[in-house]
Amino acid sequence: MTADLRFDAGKITSLMPSQPQQDHLWNAHGALALPGLIEPHAHLDKTFTIGRSRPSNGSAGRH
Repeated sequence: MTADLRFDAGKITSLMPSQPQQDHLWNAHGALALPGLIEPHAHLDKTFTIGRSRPSNGSAGRH
């Protein structure tokens, strides 16, 4: 689903169908919105949410 999220005081206050780009909006096209305070370890490729992916430069875990 492609949608616009509205935030107020750090909380999502509405979810609506995508509108044309406006200057005061962040472009998060292709981003995934997940709720806070959840286990962030997710295998989205296994739920068919996204295709299988790997770090393009092989730098994951080098920090």
